[in-house]
Amino acid sequence: LSIDGEVNHSLALSLGEIKAKFRHVTQRMVLECGGNGRAFFSPEAEGVQWHHGGAGCAEWTGVRLRDVLLATGLKETARFTGHFGADPALDKGHPSPPISRGIPIAKAMDENTLLVFAMNHAPLQPVHGFPLRLIVPGWTGSVSHKWLTRILIRKDRHDGTLMDPWHYRVPRELTHYGDRFDPTTFVDLESMPVRSIITSPAEGARTGRNLTVRGAAWAGDQTVRLVEVSADRGATWQRAELAPPKNPYDW
Repeated sequence: LSIDGEVNHSLALSLGEIKAKFRHVTQRMVLECGGNGRAFFSPEAEGVQWHHGGAGCAEWTGVRLRDVLLATGLKETARFTGHFGADPALDKGHPSPPISRGIPIAKAMDENTLLVFAMNHAPLQPVHGFPLRLIVPGWTGSVSHKWLTRILIRKDRHDGTLMDPWHYRVPRELTHYGDRFDPTTFVDLESMPVRSIITSPAEGARTGRNLTVRGAAWAGDQTVRLVEVSADRGATWQRAELAPPKNPYDW
């Protein structure tokens, strides 16, 4: 992993050096696709038609990105990160990373933002970003870069692939179907919205017995205070019992 840009000391670290030089942290944190739930949109939106499945909550082991960045001696001009991975360009005729996104330096310095090398107490698998990936909890999953090889510290917002006016951006104000979009009024999608799912019983299940309903709820950078469940299409509501999260950003 190389770290350069608005730093006093550029770094080039092997995975072994990262493991040896920085304190290890394990936290259970939600990772969610920015398009989770897209299948419920009407009219249909482009992209993978996620129902509820574009999210998970694994135990991640790694080091705090903050600790590594502090070792570089960040300059006062450090405002944003840019992330680059080992995944090759999708179009060999126009070589560029398929995705290169970044986050404000304040989120990079959050103690919950991790460089991880293990998932659920096992070495990170290639499909999950081996040998090293970024976990930016609570924010759209596209900034949790897999196969991470470089972090560029920048004076201003990153201009990498999928940081254009349309990708992973939302209007500042409520819009309606048919409104003409003005991308100059959009802001980056950062903290994800509140969401809850029922995981048991299975969707569509039928029974004549009383049920114990289980599920999960999470809320981006926020904390879930209350969950209520309705068995009569919203006429009445019953408060759910909440299990305490293991740590911030757990569901």
